[in-house]
Amino acid sequence: MSKKKVLAIGLAILMSFSLMGCGEGKNAGDITASEQSSDNVDTQGENPEAEQLESQKKNAQIQLLNNKIEIDEGIKAAAVKYQELNPGITIEVVSMTAEPYDTDLKTKFAGGAAPDIFAVSGNSQMLAWESHLEDLTDQPWVTDMLDIGKPGITKDGKIYGMPICVEGGGYMYNKDMFEKAGITEIPKTKTAFKDALQKLSDAGYTPLIEDSGWYGLGYYFVNYGFANQEEPMAYIDGLNNGTKTITGDPKFTEMAEYFLWESTQCTNMMGIDFNTQVSMMANQEVGITFGGNWNQLTFDEVDPDLPIGLMPVPITEDAEYNDFLLAGVTNYWVVNKDSAVKQEAKDFMTWLVTDPEGQKFITKDMALIPAFSSFEADNESIGALGTDLAGYIANGKIKGFYASFYPDGGTQTFGEDMQKLVAGKAGIAEFLETLQSDWERLAE
Repeated sequence: MSKKKVLAIGLAILMSFSLMGCGEGKNAGDITASEQSSDNVDTQGENPEAEQLESQKKNAQIQLLNNKIEIDEGIKAAAVKYQELNPGITIEVVSMTAEPYDTDLKTKFAGGAAPDIFAVSGNSQMLAWESHLEDLTDQPWVTDMLDIGKPGITKDGKIYGMPICVEGGGYMYNKDMFEKAGITEIPKTKTAFKDALQKLSDAGYTPLIEDSGWYGLGYYFVNYGFANQEEPMAYIDGLNNGTKTITGDPKFTEMAEYFLWESTQCTNMMGIDFNTQVSMMANQEVGITFGGNWNQLTFDEVDPDLPIGLMPVPITEDAEYNDFLLAGVTNYWVVNKDSAVKQEAKDFMTWLVTDPEGQKFITKDMALIPAFSSFEADNESIGALGTDLAGYIANGKIKGFYASFYPDGGTQTFGEDMQKLVAGKAGIAEFLETLQSDWERLAE
């Protein structure tokens, strides 16, 4: 794939999806700037109310709550630049991991410290927070949104969030380890994958690890049960109206069988967290683990030349059936409709995705594939993982993320259900029955 434009990626996505809805770590931070100067100030003092509003605007303080820790530095850099361009605007960026994010967000709202901009993963979180969301349908970037990003953040024809990027994932693998272990081609079946793990082990490498946290298990692994359905959204509708079940479903059974088997191949399955997983991959201490282009920035910080790639998860013995990566819009920024600085918050978001100076922070500083048709990223900017993902997208070999259509609380609940499966505390039948009952309970 050429190093030019990834606009073709967006077009390929439009062809690949009809409906569709990461990242963990540890950090938090804030950024401040000087006071804003402003035009249109009533210097004569003839309109006290207008003066008060103008004064508030001149000194607007925006808090942005971010759940993608891997783009923390990129957002902060964008905030600094925006503050330079808009003296008086102060942007505090608070970043945290995906797992505590939902709880912290609820705590902030309950405690009267609600952020002005915050993140939601899509449909189910949009519905859960609907009463707090500003209608963004009239924003100038809406017409440039890729169609794939609209269903997860639309209700009754209204857009309630700005998509951050297109993300995708599968197995990340170390190309040098593969070569030294004598693995000459990507394993596309479960048997071939098992052989590859053995070759890595024989060569003295740790073959496979996984993050045992509920987020990854619920958001990504359980998702395979939905993504492999013939019509995923129709299946989800069936779960909601009682015409479909998870119990006994062949796609969910094959998903459970695979990841239960995979857990037996992992080193220290229940002892690895997200930070350890990413650190071991970045430092070339393991051959394979699940991840996606959201990991690229972290790897670049450790080793810009890390020999890494993305490959499909070979759930079955059917190579053609297995040959896809998961991809879609997984994160949206929304605006608190009760914020006193909601217009300033919307202005910052608009600048980020419509102004060339703002756009470069998404494509270069955050190394993201834009979710808009109006600008693109090149392979050098998005790195090896983004480039591999772009190739799969361009070839139409992608399936969607559907966690945003889980009932509210589903990602954590289903992830905790899977934790019991891979820890050996539940069998496959019990796991699927629990998923079914949890879906019914959460969907009420």
